[in-house]
Amino acid sequence: MALWTLCSLLLALLPGAAFAVDPNALRKEVQAAFDAEDYDGVIRLADEFLKTNRDPVIEQLAAKSHNKKAQKAYAEGKYDAAVLHLEAALALLPNPKLWKNLGKTLLVLNRMGEAVIAFERALAQGGLTKGEVQEIKAEMRATRAKMRELGAQVTVETTPPGATVRFDSEGGRGYSSPITFWLSAGSHRVFVEKSGFLPQDRGVDITAGKDVSLVISLTAGHLPSEGTIRIQGETEGATLSVDGKLVTLAQRVVKVPAGRHVVRATRGVQEREVTVIVGAGKESVATISWPVIDKRAKPRVELTREAPGRALPWMLTIAGVAGVGAGAIFQALGARHANTASGIVIYGAEDRARYDSLKSSYDLDRQATVGGYVAGGLLLVGGVVWLLLTSGNDGDSRSSASN
Repeated sequence: MALWTLCSLLLALLPGAAFAVDPNALRKEVQAAFDAEDYDGVIRLADEFLKTNRDPVIEQLAAKSHNKKAQKAYAEGKYDAAVLHLEAALALLPNPKLWKNLGKTLLVLNRMGEAVIAFERALAQGGLTKGEVQEIKAEMRATRAKMRELGAQVTVETTPPGATVRFDSEGGRGYSSPITFWLSAGSHRVFVEKSGFLPQDRGVDITAGKDVSLVISLTAGHLPSEGTIRIQGETEGATLSVDGKLVTLAQRVVKVPAGRHVVRATRGVQEREVTVIVGAGKESVATISWPVIDKRAKPRVELTREAPGRALPWMLTIAGVAGVGAGAIFQALGARHANTASGIVIYGAEDRARYDSLKSSYDLDRQATVGGYVAGGLLLVGGVVWLLLTSGNDGDSRSSASN
């Protein structure tokens, strides 16, 4: 019974236990954090909960916290950070005033095309005062006049419509087609993608004051979402794994989802780790190598005999302490990976790959935490009990000898 209680206490310490949350209790905790102006705490708690749940109260508090963070960042001149917080708030709670503030912040960063789109969405959503509407329209007129001096508008239409359009970067902000966007004078690229169709990209040269229209017809089809890892090098006698899953020596080419993966090789007490990035439909190579050991100098080993009565229980106790300590280390690593993953705003494939990698690392850390706590706890309890029994026997022996 005592052993079961110990295991239950150890399992309660696992980072995964923090994810089983009562919504009512979490609402109170989030509200308390917001009232205390702990906006980072509100965002952290809400992000983890809202990954798998919906709750209007928590969403509203998280959106307000992002808006507070945006106001602080703007006042400190951290305009890029202000944009990120405003976008996060809008994803939770679309609001015309937030769109207006986003447009103004984008103008400070000279991102005029995005600013006009934000202003248009503020007007389309409604709910603004007459003065706010007039203010936004004046900003849009001035911005469009300046845009025509420095560049031109690009209108992108797709067949079928509703495709995601990005400008100059495959990982940039996406807009639904048809879309009219401002680009500065010079050469640019337009990337278009839609589920069930092959992605396309086009080059476009912009001359100031000359608007451009693009009509892009999409072709039905799919790109592979997987790639392969080829494991090569000094693999003989090694245990191999990819993302914690064992791989046989005969299985030198492993199929994996596109993204970041970790290949580990273990041989005796030696371990090697190789991180590879796998593209969709592409193959990446993980090469395993080991340090060269000089076999000419062989250290002389002195063999000694340990007293069997006390050595083994002490070894078990020390191993138990080490196991529990390892569990604590992996618990901290898991918490760090979970916190880092919850702070990622996913805009494209690169962000998704980074999030999936952190989630995979968190899962491995959690498994290691379980193993460390449970195995270490069992060894520690066994060693202590053995030491107590051995100590009692030694005392009885000494008493008998004195008599």
